[in-house]
Amino acid sequence: MCIRDRVSALPKDSVDQTLIPVCDLDSLLRTLLGSSGDCIKILDLDGNLIFMTEGGQRVMEVTDFGAIKGCPWPDFWQDQGNIDAREAVKTARAGKIGRFQGYATTMAGTPKWWDVTVTLIRDADGKPDRLLSVSRDITANRLADEALKSSEHRLRMALDAGRLGHWDLDLATGAMTASAICKTNFGRASSDDFSYEDLRAASAPEHRPRMQASVERTMATGTEQDGEYRIAKPNGTSGWVLILSLIHI
Repeated sequence: MCIRDRVSALPKDSVDQTLIPVCDLDSLLRTLLGSSGDCIKILDLDGNLIFMTEGGQRVMEVTDFGAIKGCPWPDFWQDQGNIDAREAVKTARAGKIGRFQGYATTMAGTPKWWDVTVTLIRDADGKPDRLLSVSRDITANRLADEALKSSEHRLRMALDAGRLGHWDLDLATGAMTASAICKTNFGRASSDDFSYEDLRAASAPEHRPRMQASVERTMATGTEQDGEYRIAKPNGTSGWVLILSLIHI
């Protein structure tokens, strides 16, 4: 049923002051929840599934909610996911926010990764009543991260096979990590600390400004830069290195 209200705050010449219907909030809420791409569920305080939105049923590929209604929600997760889900229920029941990321298949067997939050719902008197669980599909992001890690691993294997050292400079923090071969090329042991300042200081004085400018151009423009530079090693000997700098996102 629509609620009717009278508009009186606007100038009389801008509106016809007749009764204007205001949308049923329950209907609006159902529409919003049904269109959400998240899997939104209501659990009882023991973690049993008692409600799932239409949008949640779509993303979870549920064809018959009645078949899973009342089932323990943590049992939809396996291994560590099951442990994390049970802990999230326990945390939410205590009035805090339970959160985890885990792997679970849909009802149709589609494998997916989820980012999950579980929170407490209180009744009109402020007493614990039910739990709200929201699961967001993060499969695409997870697969992209795994592909990137795999690509980085293959690159490092190729570099190590060619006895090529590599170093990574975090532009946000200024922290640098260097491979064992990189440290060896600069006359360091693999266990030695080796910062970007150490790398810069190792460059011969006559080459240091050019090396620094090359790295800064990469930082500023994103373009790949390379150059050969003479370096001084801690034991007093010198050598030459080829430094290639590029932006890694």
